[in-house]
Amino acid sequence: SATGNTILGEEKFSTDSSFISCTSKPQKESCKHNGQIFEVIDTPGLYDTSKTEELVKRDLKLCLEMTSPGPHMFLVIMSVGRITEQEKYTLKYMSEMFGDEDFLNHTILVITRKEDLDPERNSDDEDDDYDVSDELKTFIYDSEDLTRIVKQCGDRCLAISNSGLVHSSNRRGEAQRIIQSAYELIDQNKGVCYSNFMFKELKRRQEILRRENEFREQRLTE
Repeated sequence: SATGNTILGEEKFSTDSSFISCTSKPQKESCKHNGQIFEVIDTPGLYDTSKTEELVKRDLKLCLEMTSPGPHMFLVIMSVGRITEQEKYTLKYMSEMFGDEDFLNHTILVITRKEDLDPERNSDDEDDDYDVSDELKTFIYDSEDLTRIVKQCGDRCLAISNSGLVHSSNRRGEAQRIIQSAYELIDQNKGVCYSNFMFKELKRRQEILRRENEFREQRLTE
């Protein structure tokens, strides 16, 4: 949610003081960057213990339906720190939901709290666009799981900071970096977004596979 607000330049999505998403249902907001309208959808947490797996899947499907003709980019958000067991399987879960290649070709991994990558940096330093590329590479390299996740995303990964006021030059700069990454990914995909057709085709193939497996099991029991 905090990253969504950074992109929007406004506090549209609800967050708590630790920038943890408070989203209970999909929410769509929009903003303008360089004269272009960007739609941002904040999704409920994948591992919300108050929801069943079916409800989570329903929310994700609703997020897709809220875009037309489909999203140009999925942002998978993680924070600096130890990767949780749940986060390790985030891409696997999303890939199963939206299809491996189609989903991953439209995905960027965003690491938040980039200020924690360089703890020796002076917190009073007003350099809004400080470079942590070396620290980010080390952070990724030191984690086998994170290395795998970044590789699955086609090495598309950037570190940002959501600290400070949403209108601050720091967060406006971070928003511009995300938007630039979006443009680059759109160019890479030749303007083709992840479409509802891709999703429906995936579900059709999954249903065919399910029926074939049921048929095999039935033949084995006869």
